[in-house]
Formats: sequence, C-alpha cells, structure tokens
Amino acid sequence: MAFHMTPMQIAEFSTFANLADNRTRRDLAKRRITSENDYTSQFLGRLSDMIEDNSATGLTGASFKLPGSAETKLGCDAAIVLHSGGESKVAIFEAKYPRLKTRLPAWDYPQTTGTSASHFSSQLARQAAAPGWLAKFEMFFCEYESTRQPTHFENEGSTCVRHGNAVAFMNSRAVPSQVWTNTDLQAMFTAQPTFTTGELMLQFAACRDGQPKSDTEVVMLFNQYGIPPQGALHITALPEPEQDPEPTRRSRNTPG
Repeated sequence: MAFHMTPMQIAEFSTFANLADNRTRRDLAKRRITSENDYTSQFLGRLSDMIEDNSATGLTGASFKLPGSAETKLGCDAAIVLHSGGESKVAIFEAKYPRLKTRLPAWDYPQTTGTSASHFSSQLARQAAAPGWLAKFEMFFCEYESTRQPTHFENEGSTCVRHGNAVAFMNSRAVPSQVWTNTDLQAMFTAQPTFTTGELMLQFAACRDGQPKSDTEVVMLFNQYGIPPQGALHITALPEPEQDPEPTRRSRNTPG
C-alpha cells in the first residue's frame, strides 16, 4: 500500500485545521494566550480533539509538541505527521507572534547577544538544512480581533508563508541576516503568496507539498533530531469502509 487520503479526508482535515486555528486566534485576541508556545500547543490540541470527536471519514489524531532540543535543531515549533497505507508525510512549522498592538516584545531579535544576526533568519536556515521531503511553512498571528487584522493578514486565523518563499524574501533584503521588523513582515506578505492554515494543510495532505516516506524513514528522522514518538501531532487516515452493494430487488413475479 502507499500513502493515500481520500478527497473527503483531505477536505475534512483542512477544514478542521482552519477551525482550530481560527478559534485559537480568537482566544489570542481575548488575551487567553500569551506566547507562541501557548498558541502552538492550543492549536495542535484543538486540531487533535476536533479530529477525534468529529471525524466522519476515518481520521484519528493524537497531539504532542516538539521537545525543546528538537525545536533548536530543526528551527521550528511543531510537526504534523499524516499516516496512511504504511507511509507518512511530515510537515514542520515555526510559529511567530508579532505583537502589532503593543509592539513589544519584538517577535525577532539577535540570535546572539551583541550581534545583529537574526534569530528568525537562523531558524529559516536550520529548516532549510532539514530533509527536502518535509513540508515546511511559517505561521504568523497577531492579537487584533477578527476582521480588524492589519493589511495583508488573514482576517480569521493565522497568515502562513511557505518556507521557500520566506527564504526567498529573506535573501532579497539588503542584509539577509539582519533582525526582522514588522515592516519586513508586511513587505513579505505583499511580495510572497500567503495562505490560511487550512489551505496549506490541504496541499500537504493532497501531496502537493512534501513527499510521503516509509514509516521507517520517518522514525529515522525523529531519531536523528531527538524527537520522541509523542513529539508531534500524529493523524492517521484509516481506509474508508467499503459501501455495501445495493441489494438486488426481487420482482414480485419471481417465485420465492
């Protein structure tokens, strides 16, 4: 067997991803969330719960966050693993919380005290060094209420950029390694395609982003980066049950 999610499973997964993100960002606007780690954990937990409680297509989920050591090596906050047919797909993403209302603390800062080298640019470089078969993206969210988001931000949930597009914009700056500002962020949203979380999850599940690998290769990746089995959101797509054939109707004139 090979990796395969049905169109209904892909649509359901992407819908749940959008709903989980929208509700988490709503909590951020109400000041119930205080940090990037808090947002990531609540988003993954909500997505897992929605799948477990509401899936009608054979999806199951269990949510865990990357340990700190793996975050440092990969340059990202979380991983989502889709399992199907003995193969798996892995997406990794970094979450950023630009505080556009308060301005402080800044969402990017020097990687090392006393230098001007950006922490976020360093994270992008570490993500780039990870295997190319991973799907990679950056997730940005701010504390404005829904429908009152600044220009170029998604109204309801997070605003996401594919990793490759973020790297392309970074390298277009006069000094790619310089600390990012809110002006840089909005310029990237103007220059590069942006997506909702659900849109990226649809492309991920439909194999338009990232490549499926054997479960053994995924375990090897986790071991390489020190990720325990419970260090990601795991979603399994079970085969949809076959429909019973329509019973043949017997003619009233047919002998019993």
